[in-house]
Amino acid sequence: MAQTDEFAEALLARVADARLRLAEAAATADSHAVAEALDELEDALGLARESGVEVPPIQRDGTEQ
Repeated sequence: MAQTDEFAEALLARVADARLRLAEAAATADSHAVAEALDELEDALGLARESGVEVPPIQRDGTEQ
């Protein structure tokens, strides 16, 4: 069971990192960087969904629950 918890934690960290990279890319208006960051976020969220890992939503202030 510990491996499952570690996997979920690593996956949630990947989602959080991808969200941060997307926000940073959007702030620069670099369309290529935005596309790459969005692809990474979609991949991470898809893997979470397939694995049954619940990803917390982002709050209005940009933080996660």
